[in-house]
Amino acid sequence: MLQAGDFKIYNASAGAGKTYTLVKEFLSLLLTNESDYHFEHILAITFTNKAAGEMKERIIKTLEEIALSTHPKEDRYILELASELNMKPEIIKTKSHNILIAILHNYSKFSISTIDKFNLRLMKSFAQDLGLSMNFDVEMNTTEIINESVDLLYSKIGEDEKLTQTMIRIAWDNMDENKSWDIRKTLSSDTNDISNDRHLQDLEKLKNISLDEFIRYRKVIFDDIKTLKDGLITIGNEFFELLANNGISVNELPGKSRGIAAFFQKLKNFDGFGLILPTDPNKRAINDNEFLATKNLNSVAESIFPEVKSLFEKAAKINDNLILLTSIQKNISSISLINEVEKSLDSIKKDSNVLLINEFNTIISKNLQNQPANFIYERIGSRYNHYFIDEFQDTSTLQWNNLNPLVENARAQSDTIMLVGDAKQSIYRWRGGNPEQMIDLIERKAEEKIIVEELEKNWRSHENIIQFNNELYSFIAPQM
Repeated sequence: MLQAGDFKIYNASAGAGKTYTLVKEFLSLLLTNESDYHFEHILAITFTNKAAGEMKERIIKTLEEIALSTHPKEDRYILELASELNMKPEIIKTKSHNILIAILHNYSKFSISTIDKFNLRLMKSFAQDLGLSMNFDVEMNTTEIINESVDLLYSKIGEDEKLTQTMIRIAWDNMDENKSWDIRKTLSSDTNDISNDRHLQDLEKLKNISLDEFIRYRKVIFDDIKTLKDGLITIGNEFFELLANNGISVNELPGKSRGIAAFFQKLKNFDGFGLILPTDPNKRAINDNEFLATKNLNSVAESIFPEVKSLFEKAAKINDNLILLTSIQKNISSISLINEVEKSLDSIKKDSNVLLINEFNTIISKNLQNQPANFIYERIGSRYNHYFIDEFQDTSTLQWNNLNPLVENARAQSDTIMLVGDAKQSIYRWRGGNPEQMIDLIERKAEEKIIVEELEKNWRSHENIIQFNNELYSFIAPQM
């Protein structure tokens, strides 16, 4: 159970009972405090409305079951709490009833919410200080409003000469690459992606780059890609010139239909679209000398192998550069217009008096992060002494930094902090989630005086399934 001053992390995989543990810790804080209204000083944060609703329901339902228990001395859950909290079952039953009544009569102070709702509460409290309208609306569907801003940008074609010329250049370049001239969908997608927490610093840098600079850079990228692709064609021609100059026929080379000769033939005939990458057998033929071992070659053929290898390595190096530049090329069209989309977006938000949900973290970071905790508490009308954060691996760097004033204040006052999560479940980096934060805290547990507890038992899956998975990955891991 949490003690005063504890900073605890529960490292819990899916099905390990983290919600059960979180609710139990929450109830323990309520039951061991003299006041029935201690819930007003606990902030629990989740990442979806559904999760917040389920946690509230779970706590209230558990309190109700304890309060209505007819045989508290025989109730296993009550006995478990009684043992851990050193309390009598009858007292836990009575206390649970009183706490339940207090929560239901003061439900607005039962602070279990999403981090977005908590941020909205902060924003509303500081609206005047931030220069925001007191009655601003929140736009949850960021994709829809970004699409609208892209449409507004397109409506300026023909009016804004520089923008029009840029869009025409992009259309021509895309058609030269066998792509659609209309980048509306890509532009919306890229704007949405780059607006999340992970890319905020990059987005700030982009705002300092003019459209003219983007146009120049875009031309450099396209020219560099063309030069590199021409280089691949040259290498293909040089290979066959090397064979001809030494009187060697392609038929004398091993694997002519799918081997090294075939790879260089593709380079020679390269039409400029896509990439031509060597296959694994191609790489082995060069790097492991299979080029020489798979067929009896004459001494002249063997003597040119170093030159063949050199040409292959040149092509490989060009391909490495091409992979990087083509990745940039895929997005440079829309990124060059990101600032223009942002201008359209700002215009729509101003006219509609709305803020995007993903702007909250940025505004708080710029304006509230350095405010004293007491000042923040005063504005939001609640002083928290305990913090619960569920699915911590989904917390972005900015979100965690924004909570720091309150968290550090809690640590300084010997209050409690409890984080629950599993870094493995953050593979999608949902809304900028940064699992490295959780990993880093666990690694620095001694330095930061953090208690780390593993919930190892899986309550969701059958034992034979767990055993099979454990044995499978134990077998595979050494071979990876």
